[in-house]
Amino acid sequence: MKRRVLSAILILALSFTLSVPAFADGDGITVYLDGTRLSFDVEPVIADSRVLVPMRGVFEALGAEVSWNGETKTAVATNAESGSGVTVTIGSNIMLDNKGKRIILDVPARIENGRTLLPLRAVAEAFDCTVEWDGAKREVDIVSGGSGYASHLAERQKTVEAANTEEFINAIGTDKKIILTGTYYNLSDDIKVINPYVEKNDYCDGYTIKNVSNMTVSGNGAEIVIEDILADVLLFEGCEYITLSGIKVGHIKSMPEYVCEGSVTCFYSCNGINIENCDLYGCGAVGIYASDTKKISVSDSKIHECSYSGIWLSGNSSANVSGTEFSDSNHMSGFIRTDNSKISLADCSIHDITCEDSFIDSFDFGGTPSDITIRNCTFGNLNYRDFINSNAVNLTMDGCIFNMNMLYHQIVY
Repeated sequence: MKRRVLSAILILALSFTLSVPAFADGDGITVYLDGTRLSFDVEPVIADSRVLVPMRGVFEALGAEVSWNGETKTAVATNAESGSGVTVTIGSNIMLDNKGKRIILDVPARIENGRTLLPLRAVAEAFDCTVEWDGAKREVDIVSGGSGYASHLAERQKTVEAANTEEFINAIGTDKKIILTGTYYNLSDDIKVINPYVEKNDYCDGYTIKNVSNMTVSGNGAEIVIEDILADVLLFEGCEYITLSGIKVGHIKSMPEYVCEGSVTCFYSCNGINIENCDLYGCGAVGIYASDTKKISVSDSKIHECSYSGIWLSGNSSANVSGTEFSDSNHMSGFIRTDNSKISLADCSIHDITCEDSFIDSFDFGGTPSDITIRNCTFGNLNYRDFINSNAVNLTMDGCIFNMNMLYHQIVY
């Protein structure tokens, strides 16, 4: 819980890189955490068109611990469970994260009535949360992704059933729970689309799902497929809080017939993606591709028969993967690839995979090095040239089991 708590607080920032109209200090800014209003002994203020909030009040509400050094006028927020933390000095426009990375602040932290006020941007730069600003109501909503907010989203959803492909496509929308009652949904079928959230791609059979918020697609093993090798089966753009549960997704033909160029699931500029108990299969080039997408959660799923990579994250994306099986693939890239992104794998099984180059692939395009954490995972029957190909990766491995009799190359990292 502390991890989500500290995350939620420190994300407040990114949403506030936009300008906020100038109001008097303390002029009625309300802050909510997962739908619950927070109370402070010193009110939030606006300075230089940026929102500042009481550091201790917000951090402690999120379960973080805050310490203060009066001599250096430095505040430190820490999370013992996750190891996350930030150091902020009053009057300085530089913030340090727990790894010593320098983060430039639009507005320095300052003291008001004996309390440290922290710009929301500082929170967002250091932790993986989301914040929504309602200028008309002067309200800040901190979204931690915790169970409380998940329940709130579920209550807003309207349940609809879709027995065929056309019903499924036209049911897509905000605050929807779509239950797939059929068994097979071919997106290459000739269907009539009457849905502002769905756009037919002009270069392939596929569709782009745009600007949807709070949608669940659930099916008891229902299968969503596409025939065109250029098409991503499920492509989302600008969406948030999307859940795929209990479905099977892939291209119709198997990997040996050709190398596919489309991904199985694809996310651009999204947030809060939850993939649970799903079967993602080839010949999709990538089981999950994401760019500029935060808070991806993958659990109890299978990713197999993919031709380029199991998961590929780029553009400062982040994902947590647990209890998932990666198998039966011939990858041109690694079984995971991260470009300036962050991924954590726990309790996963990775086996029967051949990679033409590195088993873990990453490139530094001049941004932040990737963070890869792999814990309590089992590896076996692998074939690759190098275990990892880049020095621009912070790799942590702990409690993993390697079946050395089945590995073709020595692990070097």
